[in-house]
Amino acid sequence: MDGSHWVGIKAIAQEMGRRGHRVTVVIPEVSIRMGPGKHYDTLTYPVPYDRAHIDYVMSSHIDVMKKSAQSFTEKVAKRFSQIKRITGFIHTTAESLLFNASVISLLAQQNFDAVLTDPMVPTGSLIARKLGLPTINLLRGIPCSMDMKSAGCPSPPSYVPRFFTKNTDKMNFKERTINTLVSK
Repeated sequence: MDGSHWVGIKAIAQEMGRRGHRVTVVIPEVSIRMGPGKHYDTLTYPVPYDRAHIDYVMSSHIDVMKKSAQSFTEKVAKRFSQIKRITGFIHTTAESLLFNASVISLLAQQNFDAVLTDPMVPTGSLIARKLGLPTINLLRGIPCSMDMKSAGCPSPPSYVPRFFTKNTDKMNFKERTINTLVSK
């Protein structure tokens, strides 16, 4: 999982490697943030786009996120167009890996114990299924508090700060109210 989701995965991969586990990170030849690390190996695979395409997708995403004087319908249309662009990019990246027989064969020969993945995009889960391996899912930042629900642990919104609220575990009444509304 590239982009901001890579930050959490990278920290775990680095620490596992530092503790002596053999870790291999599978990376597209052109990526947003992914790259080699000191405590893990990398395996790259070709993708049918270049750095200019990634820069275009990212810059258009930033443009959509900026506040503007557009009408509501224009904003929705722009946002929808951006979602299509990003999902197309993710789809192309996933397809490039999933249909690369030589990379899949190389991964199968490694006899891994598990696949560490971010389930926001199912590519890692699909690779794990293809290789007959269990997944270890990093669930931080999944929309609609699905990360909290899937963990099966108590997570009362009046005490546990929600993503994007910038609240801490010490909230006043107003912060607890906003935290509860965000969790729904």
